[in-house]
Amino acid sequence: MTAGAGAGVMAGAAAGTADRAAAGPAAGPAAGAVAGAKGEKGRPVPVLFVDDNPWFLRVACEILGEGEPAFEVHTASTGAEALAFLIRAGDAETRPRPRFVVLDFHLPDMNAPAVLRALDGHPDLRAIPVLVLSAADWSEDEAATKAAGARRFVVKPSRVGPLRDVMLEFWKECEGA
Repeated sequence: MTAGAGAGVMAGAAAGTADRAAAGPAAGPAAGAVAGAKGEKGRPVPVLFVDDNPWFLRVACEILGEGEPAFEVHTASTGAEALAFLIRAGDAETRPRPRFVVLDFHLPDMNAPAVLRALDGHPDLRAIPVLVLSAADWSEDEAATKAAGARRFVVKPSRVGPLRDVMLEFWKECEGA
């Protein structure tokens, strides 16, 4: 499945060359539809992961592919790509709306508060829960992010296990809300 210009999807942890080629040369790194327990109606849970670091996106896709629940990970590497994906998302069969978004604070074209303010301008998108990850633990960044509408702000874990734990904890928090 092609996620659209600038965003990608891949099966498992393998690179989605066909998806990137179909999306064009501006396509960002691919991500994975992964095995494990399914979301509603036996389908993986769609999530959008936004980060400009291709290595971090690959690691995130791999760890979300382990265990349960199963996540169908869509990726974007800029704020503009993420917004374009989210605005076009919503057709449950061809491009399901993500159940939550994981957003890097510092992107090449805009920061997380700018992306969140843009989402707030779309009534059908503002309810999507957003987890912001940042390499820095700056209280100003956290305050700006939460003021712009993020549900949580977390310092990026440097190890794989804690990163998966953060994702699963956020998912459970979103589903319980």
